[in-house]
Amino acid sequence: MTTADLTAMTGLELLRWAAKQPTDRPSIGRLLGMTFDELEEGRVVLSLSTKPDFANPLGTVHGGIAATLLDSAARCTRRFRRVWGSRRWS
Repeated sequence: MTTADLTAMTGLELLRWAAKQPTDRPSIGRLLGMTFDELEEGRVVLSLSTKPDFANPLGTVHGGIAATLLDSAARCTRRFRRVWGSRRWS
């Protein structure tokens, strides 16, 4: 499918298409090194490898990194219910 066909894609097709795109575009996923590990209807598994820069003062992963990963996964699962042609989500 071409970019002109994006509006004809289901949410799952759109996520699969996005996962195959080059990673040279600036994004939070690229910045943190997120990857799609699983993409199924109603299920998305994202992961990232931690880096020393991701640590909080106690030496564990900063909550902002974990929250961003959770936010990204939650947003992706909402894509499965996207209603094209409107600004609302079902």
